[in-house]
Amino acid sequence: MSNLSSFNANWVSPPGSTLLDFIDEQGITVNQFANQIDCTVPFLKNLFKGSTIIDPDLASILGDITGVPSKFWLTREEQYRENLKKVSLLKDDESDWLSNLPTADMANFGWIEKTTNKAKKLFSCLDYFGVASVDEWRSKYTYMIGETAFRISDKFSHKQESIASWLRQGEIQVSNHYCSPWDKNKLIEKIPDLRALTTDSDPISFIPKLRALLADCGVLLAIVRSPQHCPASGAAYWLAENRPLIIMSFKYLTDDHFWFTFFHEVGHLILHTDYSLILESNESNVSNIEKEANDYAEDILIPKIYQKELLKLNSKDLRGILKFAKKIGVSKGIVVGQLQHKSIISSSLLNKLKTRYSWANF
Repeated sequence: MSNLSSFNANWVSPPGSTLLDFIDEQGITVNQFANQIDCTVPFLKNLFKGSTIIDPDLASILGDITGVPSKFWLTREEQYRENLKKVSLLKDDESDWLSNLPTADMANFGWIEKTTNKAKKLFSCLDYFGVASVDEWRSKYTYMIGETAFRISDKFSHKQESIASWLRQGEIQVSNHYCSPWDKNKLIEKIPDLRALTTDSDPISFIPKLRALLADCGVLLAIVRSPQHCPASGAAYWLAENRPLIIMSFKYLTDDHFWFTFFHEVGHLILHTDYSLILESNESNVSNIEKEANDYAEDILIPKIYQKELLKLNSKDLRGILKFAKKIGVSKGIVVGQLQHKSIISSSLLNKLKTRYSWANF
């Protein structure tokens, strides 16, 4: 059995679950396996559930049947019992940590294994964050999020577990991605190429191109669905010195929001390299650096030389909007979004001109 001897120190499932995998791989029934190890079916079912302890004699029998040394089964049993003790000794604040994580969304998004077993859920979450304990998680993420350049709202601290989950998924998503060394000047040079992608309405087409252009400048890109209680729409995040990451949540699934947020994050990388993490949200208080990034994104999408022309458009001039978008080389949805942002037209008008995305495309 190929995977039996690959021992994971954080196992909290009973050793019997590994036997179930073996039985499934062998294509035999529970009755047949009970006969092989000379035990009753009820005994075997208790073994599956973890009610029966694997002693040296049973470990020797399992070793003979599975071909995996008895030491593996004894170690597997010992680790399982130790982890159960750890879970039973959880402090209240550690249980609170688990309950504050958006575990339902994390499981639905495929970030962690789906389980109703609290022990398995705890270790699955620790593994997800790459930490050995809740204290280690706090020392990393509470400090990191608490020291962000910009606070989302007064309620921000109560949502840090969800935000940390979102950020961590961004780290995981790009962990095997290659990019060139960080080069701010090259990123500035690539802005016209990045901007040209706004006219492509298909994420399956433009996302790989976007990633390639950014990677050439030393920037990583992750698109991560935001879990419950994570208000972030985007983030500029330095994984390490000279290793920047842009995380996009695609929270609103329209092209105007996506591209404005994207160039807003690019603006942070160009203008605010002194900050290790900057989070964005529609709940945010506008700080100086946020205003600078907003202005940067606006100037990229609708350059200053076209601002007066933009202000002359209105909701009844559909043809004029389409011509203007084509003239300046951006999507019509971006033009509509800017008209709405400047209160030239109502936010309820012309939304059909925006491109709407689906998570099925990512």
